Amino acid sequence: MQIVMKGVRIGMSLINPFRLLILIGMMSSVPLPGLVYAWGAAGHQTVGAIVDQLLAGSHAEQQVRKLLHTGETLEKVSIWADCAKGYCHAPLSEEMQTFVKENPHRHEYHYTDIPFQKMEYETGAIGTDRNDVVQILRQCINVLRGEDTPPTNPHHFTPRIALLLLAHFVGDVHQPLHVGNAYVNKDDHMTVSRSQKQLDSQEIHSTRGGNYLLMNKSQSLHGWWDTAVVERVMHHAHATTPQELATDLLQAYPDDETGSAYVTDWPIRWAHDALRYAKSAHAHLEVGPRAAAQDTKTRAQHFVWSLTVPATYGEDMKIIGERALVRAAVILQEPTDGGGHNYGL
Repeated sequence: MQIVMKGVRIGMSLINPFRLLILIGMMSSVPLPGLVYAWGAAGHQTVGAIVDQLLAGSHAEQQVRKLLHTGETLEKVSIWADCAKGYCHAPLSEEMQTFVKENPHRHEYHYTDIPFQKMEYETGAIGTDRNDVVQILRQCINVLRGEDTPPTNPHHFTPRIALLLLAHFVGDVHQPLHVGNAYVNKDDHMTVSRSQKQLDSQEIHSTRGGNYLLMNKSQSLHGWWDTAVVERVMHHAHATTPQELATDLLQAYPDDETGSAYVTDWPIRWAHDALRYAKSAHAHLEVGPRAAAQDTKTRAQHFVWSLTVPATYGEDMKIIGERALVRAAVILQEPTDGGGHNYGL
């Protein structure tokens, strides 16, 4: 059996639990109009719903279910990592409580803060961290490949936890503002932070992935990318649920194209693509004078900046997602032989 999607051809007979990351990565990476920028609950669940539909009835589905609990689907677990942060307004499960206890830096797993003007993700550069989304994704991939050693799995993720995190973070890494960050200088102009000293001395300030850039009084730039884009896509597709949107997108992109990439490098490649999208996300935005603000949770003091946004911003960002299909076709491919590695669990 072979599933053909725009940008990727997947031989279902070859998929084992590791192959699932191919599917999840593909569906988060292929920039179906708007979906590539959708990382609220509906966006993550749509990615999971698409993979659920692709795996339905296959041997791969049976293997994946070995890592999922009764009643769980990839759609449902796609928001597990956010629920573990307390964002789902429900008590944490025992599994989540254990994860929280064992991962004190879990909030850092969802993003990296590379200056959006940069072309590439470079380990150790300004904005990167050993616990950032790129490094955690690589670790999850290692675990699902069976490479469970202190260097490859320093957080001691189990295969199940690696799958739960992968299902979420591979979406986060494609949200442009989860990777490309705007830094603002003392003159309130966007700039490139070139040293940690500039940040420590407050010569330059981080906007925390656009959370400190305000589209209006009630929504940040980051929040707009998290929610508004997927709402536009669902409205355009007349979809009211992630399952409906997943079905619509699968029907919309059946083209037979293939690309190539070595899967170990995917998190870095995804970050490179997100930086490219982040450049467009920040283009033509005018930053206003800073204003003092206070974090509602930590009470820490920081600055915020109001934005003047082009009237066509929303539509322009949707078009960017469509154009990125070409790039997706180049970097995505389901490996045919696993590169000689043991991909089993």
